Amino acid sequence: MVVLIVEDETAAARQLGNMLSKLRPRWQIAGMTESISETVQWLTNNPLPDIILMDIQLSDGECFAIFEQIEIHTPVIFTTAFDEYAIRAFKVNSIDYLLKPIEEEELAQALVKYESLHHMPSMNAQLTKLMQHLASPVNTRERMLFRTHNGIKSIECSDIAYIKAQDKHLYVYTFNGEMNITDQSLDELAQSLSARLFFRINRKYLCHIKALQQIRILSNSRVHVMLTHCKDEDIFVSQSRISDFRQWLDT
Repeated sequence: MVVLIVEDETAAARQLGNMLSKLRPRWQIAGMTESISETVQWLTNNPLPDIILMDIQLSDGECFAIFEQIEIHTPVIFTTAFDEYAIRAFKVNSIDYLLKPIEEEELAQALVKYESLHHMPSMNAQLTKLMQHLASPVNTRERMLFRTHNGIKSIECSDIAYIKAQDKHLYVYTFNGEMNITDQSLDELAQSLSARLFFRINRKYLCHIKALQQIRILSNSRVHVMLTHCKDEDIFVSQSRISDFRQWLDT
């Protein structure tokens, strides 16, 4: 495997290189860059590496500017002394997000994660497949009917914040806090609602993109979310769905 290290602190770059050489002695460190401009130039003039270890705060700005100047599909392990960039890193080819000072064990876990993903279709191929799916002509539901004590009522699907499966029923919550119950399955609704607006977070929750109040990337690589009008504090994206969740956020 060919690796590029992007780090503006010489000592930190050397330490990262030493840990990488110890953990993966057969991997080749093809280059070390210190800034946005130097990294863009290196990536333009050299074959793309298999993986990039990238500090977020570089000498001439934040590394996200690199992705705005050049198209990169190479997986990235981000490193930083701050956790405020987690969401942005999560949406840009991120394999993992390591906080400094970086422990060898944490780097080892990130490398294992990369190697497991390396045997799957590339992120770019997955994204292309998803975009093709979203662009294909499908009949998405626009309204839902609910029984009331007076008869029935109709709700626009765009007004639905999230749907929760519990006790063999689905509880449908709107953005204005209203709750309705349906006997349909979560699988059926996941298939019929707009894939651009709604995502099946886990076996219990289906949510609208605008209902995501907060997304937290935890140290154990789990993704925690908070939803509008939802009192449940333990909502996590299924680990098997994290890659799809990342793509959904970025489309």
